[in-house]
Amino acid sequence: MAVSSTDKIDFLWKKVLFGVSKTATDVNKAGSNETIASPITIYASNIWTQTDSAAIPLTPPTSNTSVITVLTGANRVRMTNDTTSAPNIAWLATSTFGNANTRMIDFVAPTFGPGYAVEVFVGDPNGSKAAKITPDVPNEEFVFDYSAGVLYFTNNIPTNKNATIGSGTVSVATDGVYIKAYRYSGAKGVAPTGTTSKTNVV
Repeated sequence: MAVSSTDKIDFLWKKVLFGVSKTATDVNKAGSNETIASPITIYASNIWTQTDSAAIPLTPPTSNTSVITVLTGANRVRMTNDTTSAPNIAWLATSTFGNANTRMIDFVAPTFGPGYAVEVFVGDPNGSKAAKITPDVPNEEFVFDYSAGVLYFTNNIPTNKNATIGSGTVSVATDGVYIKAYRYSGAKGVAPTGTTSKTNVV
């Protein structure tokens, strides 16, 4: 028998919110009743060291800085379909279209400011027609993983959407997916003891 959705949620609930391991059902033990610590491992090489408001301002920059790569306008990302999943359901933010090995990571999330929220388009906004979609509209729902650079359509794959740029209709299957976003390109890592520099060191 497969692991139930209830158990999956309970595992995540206890692991992520309480930092503990699951040893009983949610009925027998709440997260606050579990006692075995299970902290999430954080790799030193993944730590962003330039995250103050001077490096990542509340309002996104309009051009590249030493910390932020601006992927807007003509530099929007043309997403690559993940061929290991069902057709058109998962899309990868790649630096080279069609090459999954060039997937980009470390996108700046809207926790730094609402302007950093990814904008998703069906079709190329710089082309003849495209439709901006939002995750709160029926048949447009998506989730974007800012750490991994992966977009996933949670329900239906957008089809025959009325263009908000140009005229006509667009569909994911025929017109593709494009995103406007911002990537962290600053220093990462933790400086060893006795070292003052934090430029990409572990």
